[in-house]
Amino acid sequence: MIKDLLFHLLMILFPIHLYQTFFMATWKFQNVYKDRVMLGLLGGGSAVLCTLFPMEFETFRWDLRSIPLFVSILYGGFLSGSIASVMILAARLLQGAEPLLVCFILTTHVMYCIPAFMVLRRYVSMSKRRKMAAASGISLFAFVTILLNFYMYLHLKGVAFPWNQYSVSMLAFTAVIMVSGMMLSILLLESLRDYIKLRERMERSEKVSIIGDLAASVAHEIRNPLTAAGGFMQLAKQTSIAYGRKVDEHRESAGGNTFSRDEELTPVMKIGNYLDTALVELKRAEEIICEYLEFAKPNLKNLEGIHLAATLSEAAREAAEYALAKEIRVTCSVDEQLWIWGDDQRLRQAVLNIAKNGIESMEGDGVLAIRASQLQAHAVITVSDTGHGMDGETIRRLGTPFYTMKEKGTGLGLMVSLKLIQAMNGEASFESRPGKGTTVTIRFPIWEEGRGYRPAAEIK
Repeated sequence: MIKDLLFHLLMILFPIHLYQTFFMATWKFQNVYKDRVMLGLLGGGSAVLCTLFPMEFETFRWDLRSIPLFVSILYGGFLSGSIASVMILAARLLQGAEPLLVCFILTTHVMYCIPAFMVLRRYVSMSKRRKMAAASGISLFAFVTILLNFYMYLHLKGVAFPWNQYSVSMLAFTAVIMVSGMMLSILLLESLRDYIKLRERMERSEKVSIIGDLAASVAHEIRNPLTAAGGFMQLAKQTSIAYGRKVDEHRESAGGNTFSRDEELTPVMKIGNYLDTALVELKRAEEIICEYLEFAKPNLKNLEGIHLAATLSEAAREAAEYALAKEIRVTCSVDEQLWIWGDDQRLRQAVLNIAKNGIESMEGDGVLAIRASQLQAHAVITVSDTGHGMDGETIRRLGTPFYTMKEKGTGLGLMVSLKLIQAMNGEASFESRPGKGTTVTIRFPIWEEGRGYRPAAEIK
């Protein structure tokens, strides 16, 4: 019995390790669809092996197929869970069974899958400890469901269940193994996922640091001549304006003529029109240089307690003004008691940059929602839009140097925002699907010493 249980645990844990080592580390979450299909196939294959090599116990057979099934559901969603379920049921039914046993198998499978699908949406945002607790509860529920349904099946067949000291001890041991195996699977998955994310973060931080240093040195060298050029352009523009006034005064003193003012403009005066365009482009170049400098070293000048209700309401107000031209509605809903520690102006800048990206991804009648609530010891800010969304590859490249989806963008705005968030001990994550919009989630540690109350306006 013990040898069979350990063999089942090996069949369960090996596909998980295979999935983490060869697929997650290689794909890096680039293709969500392929990732979920592969997780469903591996989970279903592991469950099928458990079904083909069951544990013999007194008058019935037992296996741990529910563990890889629950892993497929909790980490791959409906698609992975469906693939694994079809593989499990097909393998079991192909072994042959009477109609009553078939009904028992289908009913039991549906019953113990319900809790896993019920917690699916909340599972992603849970902490590691809560995930293990939830998975253990689901696994224990599956054990009780299987046991009760099997007892009813034996009762309908007129066979007595072998209640004795050995059977009870073996059932208790099996329940412990099911829960322990589920917890071990979750721990292995979460640990390897954390390791892969940490490695990606370190690789990205190293690249960003090198490019940031280079950008800062280049920006400093370019900024000085651009400032001088801008000053001389302003002087030239003022000279052309003064010359134009003299022409107007001369025309008035001469009693006017039949020529229009445009026809009287000399080449010197026309330069003023060209200078306007040049100054606009020069201002844009200066803004880009400022973004480079901000990206190289985020400057947090005024560290203080931030009342999120007031800060996010102000950011939402500015976003609403920006969204007026596209007829996009901006809403803001914030927990009034949330305080964090950081730079108020920089946080507003970061949230506004993210909100503008969301607005630019939407057409008319879109909605941008800014929310903030408390989740354990963190303040969680979400910025959601109803735009065109992004695929897994695009999400993975967000925040990398010079990557942008805009025609005239530099990719620095989002990078600066992410660095500002990181400088305030925060972290940001993206969730998006093509055609379904995007949600940016920002987490900050709550500042426990925050006191005071200021109402937040809601933009409708």
